[in-house]
Amino acid sequence: SFCDIGKKLEKSNEYLTNKIIEILQHEKNTFVKICCYQELYLLGKNDYLEKLFRLFDSRNYKNRCAVLESLTTILDQDNKEIIKKQANLFYEKEESIAVKERINRLLDGLNLMQSDSQQFSIDNVEIE
Repeated sequence: SFCDIGKKLEKSNEYLTNKIIEILQHEKNTFVKICCYQELYLLGKNDYLEKLFRLFDSRNYKNRCAVLESLTTILDQDNKEIIKKQANLFYEKEESIAVKERINRLLDGLNLMQSDSQQFSIDNVEIE
């Protein structure tokens, strides 16, 4: 991730934020935008969570799955309720079985979160 690279290079969060925003000014690829929005959110730019949600409207189901993966990466106690609400909205309008399965895994994981210290990984949730 951009954040990991920046830490290794000992770059500041402000530097990383500016570089990612610079990349986004010219970026057309939805998958790259998803990755950038995720990193900006992790760098403290909370308004990028809403932008990430909007990319779920992508026509490509792989991009919608990528949005769900990004949401699992940034998921924590502070944002779990809004992510849960959005995931339910996504599920209502989704037609792809693959994407619906990912949404179900995300929702199952959200339901398992009980304490502030509990970490969540979508790959640890099984679908019945």
